[in-house]
Amino acid sequence: QCHQAITNAVTASSLPKPNNILVYSVAYESAASGCAYDSPKIVPCQVMYQIASSAATFFEDAATASNAGCPVSTGNGYNVTGLAAAFAAIASTLKPPALISSSTFKSYSG
Repeated sequence: QCHQAITNAVTASSLPKPNNILVYSVAYESAASGCAYDSPKIVPCQVMYQIASSAATFFEDAATASNAGCPVSTGNGYNVTGLAAAFAAIASTLKPPALISSSTFKSYSG
């Protein structure tokens, strides 16, 4: 179940341009155990880390960072203290909205 989420996120991130999909993930109060039926075993924080497109799009709170199995240094998480801070950090990385012609995008049927 957890590995399937990772596979889906990686697939979304791998779509051909011009889609340029970035997957952000926030491990907020992530448990130290879980994904009991997955093989190989994986903990929820690792799932959230692997779901993100890169370390730059992964955020964790201090409680999650102290759990076993969480990535030690992501460059983001240790400065996030709550969901509002995580979403503010994500928002600061986004470009301003712009009108784009529908002809820019190719149709995708998964």
